Amino acid sequence: MGPLLGSSPALVLLEVGLGLGALLAFLWWMTGRLHGPRREGSSKVIRLTAQDSVHVVSIDGRRLLVGTGSGGPPRLLCELGDAPLESSPAERSDGGR
Repeated sequence: MGPLLGSSPALVLLEVGLGLGALLAFLWWMTGRLHGPRREGSSKVIRLTAQDSVHVVSIDGRRLLVGTGSGGPPRLLCELGDAPLESSPAERSDGGR
């Protein structure tokens, strides 16, 4: 087997491209591991119709209710307060039903 860098310009270009691709993939993977899981994004989607839905979105520590549909661009409906704590079925006023 010959040297790593082939004598053909196409092989040299291919090897450099593969090396850069591997480096970019490694950096992308490390960035995700260093920053931990993202805390932004849509946490809950509720479908209202086939075209319309509402999303609970978290951005910069704020929880927003955003409406989407075929009638236009996404719209901010309101800002929500802190997320309610999950209660056990026995603590609910309806007896867990």
